Order: sequence, then C-alpha cells, then structure tokens
Amino acid sequence: MGKTSLKRIIFENLNPNTLFKEPLESTKGVESNEYDWLNIELTILDLPNKENDPPLKDETLLKAFENVDIVLYIFDFEILKENTQKIIQEVQIVYKKMRSICKKARLILIYHKIDRIPKLIQNNIRLMPHQIQNLFDLPIELYVYYTSIYEDLIYSVHNTFSDILSSFSEITHQIKKLLDDLIKKYSHILTIVIDNQNKIITQSKSNDYNINLICDSFETFNHLKEKFGIESFLDNESHIFKTDNKIRIVRILRLNFLKSNLEYLIGISESFNERKLDELMHNIEKRLIDFFKP
Repeated sequence: MGKTSLKRIIFENLNPNTLFKEPLESTKGVESNEYDWLNIELTILDLPNKENDPPLKDETLLKAFENVDIVLYIFDFEILKENTQKIIQEVQIVYKKMRSICKKARLILIYHKIDRIPKLIQNNIRLMPHQIQNLFDLPIELYVYYTSIYEDLIYSVHNTFSDILSSFSEITHQIKKLLDDLIKKYSHILTIVIDNQNKIITQSKSNDYNINLICDSFETFNHLKEKFGIESFLDNESHIFKTDNKIRIVRILRLNFLKSNLEYLIGISESFNERKLDELMHNIEKRLIDFFKP
C-alpha cells in the first residue's frame, strides 16, 4: 500500500480500511489523473515501481518529469532497510533527471508506513531528517514527510498532502493557519474542512486530542453522509455519536455560502463540553467569512 494508495485516499476519498481488505494492484505504465484542489488544478502522474527494470531507465517515462512542480519519491522502512543502496541511487538519479528536465521542480521524500519503524526510532523521529539528508547526500535541503494509513497515524497522511499543496494554494495555507490559531485555546477537539467533492482539504487538532479516534472520526462522517444524509445534521445543533465504545460530540456546519469549493466544517470533540465545541465552530466560521469576504 504505497503511492497509489495515498493518491486514492487523498484525492478520491478511498476509505483506508478498504485497502487492508482489498489492496490495490501495482501501477502499470504511467497513470495520469486530473484533480481539483480548491483554487488549483492538479495533474498527478503515477509511475510504476519495477523491481528489475527501474522506470527511470525508460526514456518514454522520463517525459513525466516535463513541466512538473513537485516530484514525490515514496519509500518505506522495509524497502530502505533491504535495498538501501538501490534507494539512494534512485533518489540521486531522480534528482539529476529532474534538474536536467525541469529545474524549478521540488523533490519531496515521503517515508511511508512509519508504523513499521521500530518504536525506538519512532520516539526519536525528529532526528530522522538529518539522518536522511546525510544518507542521500544531495546538494539541496530535502523535504521529508512521514506517513501511514494505520488508524493512529492516518492524520499524518492528510497533514502531509495539505502541507505540500499549501505551497501552491494560499487558500489552503491560510485556512490551516486559521484553524491552528483558534484551536490552541481548546482541548480534546478535532476540526476538519471538507470540499464539495468530499476531500479533506485541511484539519487541525488540539494537542491533547486522542489520535486513535481520528480514523474512527472520519468513519463517523462517512457513515453520516452515506446512511443518513449529511443535510439532516446541519441544524446548528451538536449531535452525540457512538461507535463501538467511543462516544463523541459532532457539529457540522455548511460552508458553501463562502463562494469557494468548501462544503463542510466538522468539529469533533472527545469530551462532553458542547459549549466549547460550539464556541470554537462559531469562531472558525466567523474567521472564514472574514477571510473570503470580497
């Protein structure tokens, strides 16, 4: 479950749990997909990962580097451990080819499946960027992100792509900053902004929010949308939801009046302080109105 899985989760709203039951087939050839992300249009080229015939040796595939803004190289702990030298060489080749074909493109490394990294390393993950920089030995400062689609780490996937795309979308950047600024004063709350294609555009959580509930919180939103219809919950009231042994308060506000592609603001609290959740949602809504004001 690598690069194609990440693409499907972020841009096509695929449920991560589905991937555990029905893994995607390996990419064959170059797959090109068009997506909208708020105020920008994206073309994503998904290159195959051929063990015995690296795609970088195929001149026809190298055309994928033409006019790109970002090149994402995705690897995981096990691949890096088993094929360290091969990964180093490929990243160096990617960098050289990228620079020769499109000098303005940025190279970003995504260290995927961090759930498989030994706990000792996870606990010292702040040291890894420096180690990775030394490992690949490139004349640039590398952008490195860490992701996993497992429940307690799914937050990392959405944050990674929101952060990456924020460099091209000032709107995404400002909305994320707005959420982060406001949520500092609150506890046990997760906020999610959804667009009109049900993509998670950005999110923010209080420092004490239980990250183990995040994937379940996304499941709750999808359950509401598919089974009951989200419209029935847009009544300016907070609703209590229980799945398994988890109980949360959920508040959903419609945002399509903002003259943007945003559709919903979702607030999820693992505490039972409805007043605080309502207060935060009101403050976010007010700030968004000010931000999108003509």
